[in-house]
Amino acid sequence: MNDTVVIICTLAGTIVSAIGAAFGASALTNHRLARLEKKVDEHNHFDSRITRCEESTKSAHHRISELGAAK
Repeated sequence: MNDTVVIICTLAGTIVSAIGAAFGASALTNHRLARLEKKVDEHNHFDSRITRCEESTKSAHHRISELGAAK
């Protein structure tokens, strides 16, 4: 009878720890996904800023070329 109680308690502890680990892993995965999404958003904003800089540079080069041709 004593052995049965020990086996049941051990089994219950194993099940509870397995469930807890599963929920902990899920929370960690969700946290990592949120951080990755934030990095992707930052990268997307960087891409749009670079595009604007390239357009501005083209415009500046055209103006410089016009000043050189006007001499």
